[in-house]
Amino acid sequence: MSLKKLRMCLIFGVVSVTLASCAYPIAQRYRRQAKPDLTFEMVYKNPEAYKGDMVIWGGMIIKTVNDTKGSEIYVLETPLHYGEEPMSIEYSRGRFVAGTESYMDPLVYRKGRKVTIAGVVVGSKSVINRDDKLAYTYPVIQIRQITLWRRQRYYYPYPYYPYYPYEGWYGPYWSYGPDWGYGPWWGY
Repeated sequence: MSLKKLRMCLIFGVVSVTLASCAYPIAQRYRRQAKPDLTFEMVYKNPEAYKGDMVIWGGMIIKTVNDTKGSEIYVLETPLHYGEEPMSIEYSRGRFVAGTESYMDPLVYRKGRKVTIAGVVVGSKSVINRDDKLAYTYPVIQIRQITLWRRQRYYYPYPYYPYYPYEGWYGPYWSYGPDWGYGPWWGY
């Protein structure tokens, strides 16, 4: 192989890896339909005014409820990072309900998992909280696409290795970290 072909293969490989790492989890067609100036706060205050608008929201799952009509996921909304990954829950601006006509397994879509959802605003729903007996109104979106983020393990070298394994807060040579280390590409 000539040097010129080798350079071209190397450049093509680097560009391919770079472009693949910049991929968004939500499809391009939904990102084009979503209005960038439509914020969660605007819809939260008046969901009826934004019926039919496409939104891309994310956050942490509170619970998943199934019935004969389909499934509902209750989500603690958080802003999205670059790459559409939900931020830490300390930045939450409220809650919303994401519904679908298909069954969503509560063990897969369980409490504490991070999600990014593209959906259409369909209205609002009043829910009575069991703890304080107050009614809360949440915006409701119909799910078009959902991405479930997985926890990524990070390696922390231990200074006393190989003498004995470190079994502290970080676990054996890796950590989950409090609110980072998520991604759609890594397993448990």
